[in-house]
Amino acid sequence: MYKTIRLLLSVLLLSMTTAAHAQSARTGPTNEELQRAAARFAQSDWKGVLEAYSAIARHYPQHALSRFRIGVAQAGLGRFAEGEANIRRGEALGMPPGPSAYRLAQAMAEQKMDDSAIVSLIRAARGGLSIPRATLEADPHFARVIAHPRWSEAMDSVGAVAQPCKYDRRFRELDFWVGDWDVRATGSAPVGPAARNTVTIEDDGCVVTEHWVAPGGSIGQSFNLFDRSVGQWRQTWVDNSGGQHDYRGGLKDGNMVYAGDTPAPGGALGRIPTRLTFFHISADSVRQFSETSPDSGRTWVVAYDLMYVRRREAKENAPASGVATAAPTTMPTTSPGSAAGLTSSDRAAILALDSLLVRAWLADDTSAVLGLFSPAAVLLPPASTPVEGLAAIRAFWWPVDGSHTRIGSFHRTIAEVQGTRGMAWVRGTASLRWTYTKNGATKTQSSRSTDVMLYTTDAAGRWRIARHMWSALP
Repeated sequence: MYKTIRLLLSVLLLSMTTAAHAQSARTGPTNEELQRAAARFAQSDWKGVLEAYSAIARHYPQHALSRFRIGVAQAGLGRFAEGEANIRRGEALGMPPGPSAYRLAQAMAEQKMDDSAIVSLIRAARGGLSIPRATLEADPHFARVIAHPRWSEAMDSVGAVAQPCKYDRRFRELDFWVGDWDVRATGSAPVGPAARNTVTIEDDGCVVTEHWVAPGGSIGQSFNLFDRSVGQWRQTWVDNSGGQHDYRGGLKDGNMVYAGDTPAPGGALGRIPTRLTFFHISADSVRQFSETSPDSGRTWVVAYDLMYVRRREAKENAPASGVATAAPTTMPTTSPGSAAGLTSSDRAAILALDSLLVRAWLADDTSAVLGLFSPAAVLLPPASTPVEGLAAIRAFWWPVDGSHTRIGSFHRTIAEVQGTRGMAWVRGTASLRWTYTKNGATKTQSSRSTDVMLYTTDAAGRWRIARHMWSALP
């Protein structure tokens, strides 16, 4: 009997030693522990977040994420000084500076440390924080800090990370090609219909997109962007003949000079060297000149030589406004009584913005929608009081009552675009279908409306929606 008890005690001691060794060998929480805590964080259940991550931190006091999220939870519960201290500790333990500085800025703003909050936002941007300006401008933590003299500097710092193409001037080097053009062979008489080329700026200012249609049936597109990874411009052309062209290059003496390769002629296998130059002749004319080499660059022959002339009465179609469905519309160069009307580049930018609005709604992207409005924008809904400012607009379209609206289809027809260089308006009609979910019940709704959007330019010259008014159609 005594030997049996001794054996059982030995087994028990060995088990306890093994368990203790296993516990001491673990250097961090289990995936299950982290997943449970992360689920509460995703739901902004700050009390639950504080409990879950505090439990982890008791066993693993050097766990950076737990310490950081303890601080975020404390701030979410209104304990901003405690939250600030733990966020700083989390960063010291290894949390990235971008999100850490952003959360610190929120906590310091709530403690009326406005100067420190601005400095922390700028540091967050330098630490790689990628968050839309509209999200920060609508953040209630910064409601007072928006009036700070350095707020614009902080927003530009953040914007340059989230939307680099709007802040890096190199992305604007090909803007002289943007517009609506009649295209003919250089030196030819204007006999018969010209080719049509509409060039727009899309994807938050990153991509210069060409939409080509020729009377003979040729249809194609090119996508041009500045590739920061190699410090060069790139163009990819595709068309209805199956052609695909690749170029790289850059701005030289005000002209865009590309070099690359194109398919061998006659459907033969292989590709041949090609040079392509866009000469910036004037504000209303561009020459596109292409050469190919049949002998690997030893000699060159002209492939084509085209002259672009800006269309004075542009008729914009759906390609200029992306996803939105637009009927052909004549858009005056100037508004009544105006000496400096919209340029073709302005109109293209405004219609691209209209397209982005449609795409953002279809993608259910709150930040993208708000990012198209100016900070002081106003909604004028039918039979309702005005909705002023981004925070109010967010609350109007995305209320915090547990409901959710998801746009399923959104078709716009643009009827009119007019204005001046600093202010413009777009009149159109819209047809929408959406689902509305609340308290577990979902219903489908639809509407037709006529609307007017007023656009203004910000300090950087970017067009933004300043007013949006609409009324229902029967």
